[in-house]
Amino acid sequence: MIDLLPSGSPEISYLVNYRVSGLFLIVPPRVERPCVLIGHAVDVRKSAAALAYKYARLFPAAKRIDAVDWVSWCDRANAVRVYHGLTRRYGGAVLPLSLADAIGQISDMVQRLGARLSPHETVMQKVGAATQKIANRVEASRVNGNMVAFNAEYRRRRMLAQQAGRHFPTYGLAVSRLRKALAGHAPGASGVPTSLLEQVFGKGDD
Repeated sequence: MIDLLPSGSPEISYLVNYRVSGLFLIVPPRVERPCVLIGHAVDVRKSAAALAYKYARLFPAAKRIDAVDWVSWCDRANAVRVYHGLTRRYGGAVLPLSLADAIGQISDMVQRLGARLSPHETVMQKVGAATQKIANRVEASRVNGNMVAFNAEYRRRRMLAQQAGRHFPTYGLAVSRLRKALAGHAPGASGVPTSLLEQVFGKGDD
């Protein structure tokens, strides 16, 4: 089984920004003949859970989907083409195939499309390294005083929220939101782009 990224993580925001999608397969435990479920998503954990819920008859009532049996990544457009090609061929997301045969058909279809599948482990290593660089940049900006606009906006909005008697996120949560926003934006400059402040704080926090 392959462990999956937490929903809403900076890594998922980064993957969304680069327009890639994971093609994934789940082997249901309640089947006697070869059978796999196919899906595609950036947030594979969330999509896999929804798929298991839709086909609940194939899963124990208490089973929680935290992992899948196989996932590889390619550009989003071709992931959609492969998914629709196989679901049309077999009449839905439940494929009457063994895991090995399903992987083989996905690989063949991706090759015919002229696309490329990237192994999950390779993608996670690259994305993890990239988002860590972003986190390091945020922390360096905080330590070096380069987050003047962010800190000023945080203080301003917190004061307004206090005056209105509204809850306002802690500084730690705001920085966490910033890291996620930067992962989706992937800027090269130091400091915090003004355009991201609204995304970090949200319209409801003003």
